Amino acid sequence: MRFETRSEKDARKFRRSDFYRLVRKYEAEAKRNPARYRARVMAIALLGYGMIVGFMLLVVGLLALVIFRNVTAGFEGWMIGSYAILGVLIWTILRGILLPFPFPFAFELDLGAFPMLQRTVRDVKKKLGVWRTPRILVTDEYNAFALSRPWLGIAGPARHYVALGLPLLHALNVEELSAVIAHEMAHLSRFHSRWMAWIQRLRVTWFELLHRLGRSWVGRFLLLPFARWWWGYFEAATVVLSRQQELEANQVAARAVGRDLVVQALVRTEVMGRRVVADYWEELWQRSAREAHVPASVVTMLGRSLTRQPTAEIVSETLNRAFGDHTEIGSTHPCLRDTLTSLDYLTGKEQSDRARVLSRLSGRSREVAAHELMPQGLDQASQIFDALWRDFLTPIWEVRNRQGLQFREMMLELDELWKAEGKLPAVKLWRRAWLTREFYGEEKAMPLVKQVLAIDGKHPLANFQLGRFLLERDDATGADHVFNAIEVDPALQGEGHRLLADHYRREGLTEAAEGLEFAAMDAEDALDDANEERLERIRARDEFLPHELSEEVVDDLRDLLSGIDDVKRVYLVRKKTEHLPELPFYVIGIVPHIGRFARKRAERLRALEFDCDVRIDFASSHRLVILGRGTWWLRRSLHRVPGSEIWNSRRAS
Repeated sequence: MRFETRSEKDARKFRRSDFYRLVRKYEAEAKRNPARYRARVMAIALLGYGMIVGFMLLVVGLLALVIFRNVTAGFEGWMIGSYAILGVLIWTILRGILLPFPFPFAFELDLGAFPMLQRTVRDVKKKLGVWRTPRILVTDEYNAFALSRPWLGIAGPARHYVALGLPLLHALNVEELSAVIAHEMAHLSRFHSRWMAWIQRLRVTWFELLHRLGRSWVGRFLLLPFARWWWGYFEAATVVLSRQQELEANQVAARAVGRDLVVQALVRTEVMGRRVVADYWEELWQRSAREAHVPASVVTMLGRSLTRQPTAEIVSETLNRAFGDHTEIGSTHPCLRDTLTSLDYLTGKEQSDRARVLSRLSGRSREVAAHELMPQGLDQASQIFDALWRDFLTPIWEVRNRQGLQFREMMLELDELWKAEGKLPAVKLWRRAWLTREFYGEEKAMPLVKQVLAIDGKHPLANFQLGRFLLERDDATGADHVFNAIEVDPALQGEGHRLLADHYRREGLTEAAEGLEFAAMDAEDALDDANEERLERIRARDEFLPHELSEEVVDDLRDLLSGIDDVKRVYLVRKKTEHLPELPFYVIGIVPHIGRFARKRAERLRALEFDCDVRIDFASSHRLVILGRGTWWLRRSLHRVPGSEIWNSRRAS
């Protein structure tokens, strides 16, 4: 589900479980009568467009009344504000409607310079029976997609594109790439991309309206009530329509180039994406903590990794996991099993089906499409993509590397303490395990995680980490660890129930998995409500309680903050919350010396929050608040809580 931005949250009415049921209802309707379902989607979209047009007419009508009053009765002072407000509203609506689509950063290929690729595209076009050749783009993504853009921005004849990711060109051979091109051209021939462009235009317009007007009285009284009712239906309907279009494009491509070839391309894309691409980015993330500079050729190295075929054991293991997965409720693409089922490739016999799919990857040609079709033509694209990724990753890498330096210092401190005392308490041992995972990956951290559980068998994060590690390797003993984790920590219930649901589904326990899916959705909704409440501004009228943290945690926090010269006084309290009150929410109030802490305040606050995250075991959410000028009432409220003052520079000196 895609409720990520504040505008989308404002529009949300549906809980995840309601959205899930609505998607299932629409899926059944789309299977029974695809044409009728497309009409439903159009009706829902037209309702969204109708609301925008109606709102526009209302604003224009009000503007006309003001102009009429101005002409007939003369100019009056209140008209200045009316003209300004109505002008802003009209401009906001037009901006949303006329806002240009972001075009992907890509290179357009001159097919005449690549005769083999040109021949492949023409062969696919001939087999599909289409007359127009799309323009071919090369992007830096491990993906391929079709794109239609009207010449006039929102209307008129469209330019059609097929975008091929450079990493994908290194993962597939020529025959498999032809199946991918056939799939994307099928989207164009069936006008799927025009449909989705029309729908995306509506989505972008509503985002713009809610972003600009959602907090105003106009948005609260006119737009938000409609959006909260309409948005869930719109998202559910378009998700199902996207899946339907993907399955239809697969079937069209299978008729054009052959079902076996389409299946082979789908399976290889799945396997290489799950193992090679995911492992590559995870390894790169770990390197950022250890190495000072971004690698010079990020995209080129990914391409080289994709040219190497994984071992048969890895391929078999990856396919087994892919077959056990299901289509995520908010995903616009069906999972591998659903895709192969729609192509009538699966017989229902689990073992024979898996062996049959696995056979599509063995003994096949592995001449890389990038080398065969464009032997010399992608060097410039690779160099530019490498430079762009290097520029994009550099600030992130620098922050991560600075964190890595702090992590190394913390590891050395913990190792020295371990050596001096012969053991570490569970809290510090878990911190050592977490640091190991950040530096070297999960597998190397597991021995330390098991040591944590040997000391504290109920440690929620250690149980969850070990449980997830085992379940991802189809070890059923991991389920007990996940259950132990979610029993202690409600914040882990959403992800924990999903892990268990995926495990039970792979084991064939569909009914139990379905129940856990609903439990996960309810837990995630509750956690969303709790997080939103905890993001609200800390006010003096909030109810604060004693923190009730252990003395060890308070000492760690006191040692951290007392080492900062600018800090005069520190308060630690627990804020009373309505949502998930069993998850404590701590507020750390920092009183700076007069005139200090103002310079680079935001940067220093982020650094303090990071130190608190990695050095202090709160085991729950917390917030740092700078109690500077204008916060006297809040400071007074914190001071009144018994035991809230944990540091005072005067007493310490």
